[in-house]
Amino acid sequence: MPTRPNAPQVNIVSVVDVRKALDRGTLQGAIYMTDNSVGSAHKGTDRLSTACLGGQVVNWVIYPLEAPLDSVRVTRIAFAERAVCGKLKAYGEAIAPFGPYPERTPSYDYWAGLVLPEAPPGIHRYHFEIELRGEGGPRRFLLNSPSLRVVPTSRYLVDSNGDSVRSLLAGRGDG
Repeated sequence: MPTRPNAPQVNIVSVVDVRKALDRGTLQGAIYMTDNSVGSAHKGTDRLSTACLGGQVVNWVIYPLEAPLDSVRVTRIAFAERAVCGKLKAYGEAIAPFGPYPERTPSYDYWAGLVLPEAPPGIHRYHFEIELRGEGGPRRFLLNSPSLRVVPTSRYLVDSNGDSVRSLLAGRGDG
């Protein structure tokens, strides 16, 4: 009898070259997105397509490249055509690493959502809005190219003794 394996949380990490994005007025070529999910496509680009399962938690974390911690933050994540994640919202708050407690490890604000168990399999694009802060004040940028690729649970099964795994890699859409 096939069983579903553990579904760890998926972490999507974005690194933004704040200076380049502000100078050019675009995120194109200035944001690098990756995740820890098996079967994702376009890692290291602004077109990340994250493989996930219904019922899985997805976390979005963003870091500035060679800029102060508070120079970048996610302001909105919204799916284009339908609700794909429940409880999708911001959590935490950035703490400057050189604040009143320099010995503390900085914590970062992040967004998280639960992939709805009934989310239909397929590619679901989302709007990823971030705010960058530079000398000219805060500016918002919108990225419409990333997506979650909800994989049918039946494609990710192990048999009862754990010997065979059907891979998420089939049909991942690298290109």
